[in-house]
Amino acid sequence: MGWMSSSGRVTKEQKRFFNAVHRWSGRKHDGSDSWKSLQEMLNDKHINSNREYMLALIRKNGQMLSFANERLQCDKQVVLTAVRKDGSALRYANETLQSDRDFALAALKLGRGKALDFVNHSLQTDAQILALAFQLMPQEQARFLRAVGEWSGVIHQASPSWTCIWGMLAEKTVNGNHECMLALVQKNGLMLFHARHLLQGDEQIALNAVSQNREALEHVNKNAEFWSNREFVLSLVEKNGSALQYANEVLRSDREFVLEAVKLGRGAALDCVSNALKTDQEIAAVCWEFAPQERECFLTAVRNWDGAKDDCHFRCL
Repeated sequence: MGWMSSSGRVTKEQKRFFNAVHRWSGRKHDGSDSWKSLQEMLNDKHINSNREYMLALIRKNGQMLSFANERLQCDKQVVLTAVRKDGSALRYANETLQSDRDFALAALKLGRGKALDFVNHSLQTDAQILALAFQLMPQEQARFLRAVGEWSGVIHQASPSWTCIWGMLAEKTVNGNHECMLALVQKNGLMLFHARHLLQGDEQIALNAVSQNREALEHVNKNAEFWSNREFVLSLVEKNGSALQYANEVLRSDREFVLEAVKLGRGAALDCVSNALKTDQEIAAVCWEFAPQERECFLTAVRNWDGAKDDCHFRCL
C-alpha cells in the first residue's frame, strides 16, 4: 500500500483512512462500512505502527490501543491518550509502563478506577495509587450520597434513588470510595457485598454493616488484619456471635477473651471457640445462661424421661 508519497503529499490511502476514522461512530464492530474499512486497514503494519494514524483512532476509542504495535504500546503519550478515553485501555499498555509507579499515577489521574485493575499487581495496594483511583469528582460523590440519603434501604425497590445507586455502583470510583460505601452500608448492611475487597476489610465499614444487618458478616473480608484486634473482634461478636470463628487462633485460644466473647455473643459464639475451651465449665455455663429455650427444652425432656435409654425423651437429650 502506498501510504507515504515521496513529495510528502497526502496519499489516496491516507485520505481513505482518515475519512473512515472521521465517519466511524467509535463503537467497535458497529457493522458500519467505516468500521469494516478500518478493520481491513488495521492489518497493515504501516497503519498499526504509525503514531499519527493510531492516535487519531485511539481518540475515538481508547480500546483501539489493542491494535497498535508493541512500540506504540510502550509510548507514554499514546497510552495516556487511550486511557483518557477509556481507563481500562491500560490493559493493552506494555508491562513496563504498567509497572512504572509514576506512569501508573499519571494514568489513574486520567482513567481513575477503571485503570486500577491493569496496573502491575505490586502497585495495586499502594496507598497513593488507591486514593487516586477512587477519588470521585465532587459532583459525582454529591449525587451518590444524595441518592443514598433519599433511599429507603430496600434493595431493588422501584425508586429514582435506587436506580441512581444501582447505576453508579458499577463504577469502581464508587464501590471503592470509603465515604460512599460507609453511607450505603449504614442504610443496608448487605450492600457491603458490592464494596471492593479492600473496603470489605475496613474496620469502620465492616462494623457499620454488621451493626445494621448481622447477616452482613458474610461479606466481611475474612483475611482482614482486624481479626487479630481484640477490641474490634469483640465489637463484631456483640453484633453477631458467629464472628468469633474468624478471629485469629491466638484470640480463640485466649480463655478470658473467649469468655467475654460468649457473654457478648449471648452463647452463639460457643461453636467458634477452640476445642480446648469448649469443655470449660465457666464458658459453657455462660452459654447455657444465654440459651433459655434450649435449657427449657432439655429440662422438660429430663422431667419426662423414665430413665430408659430407648425412651423418646432420652433421644431428645
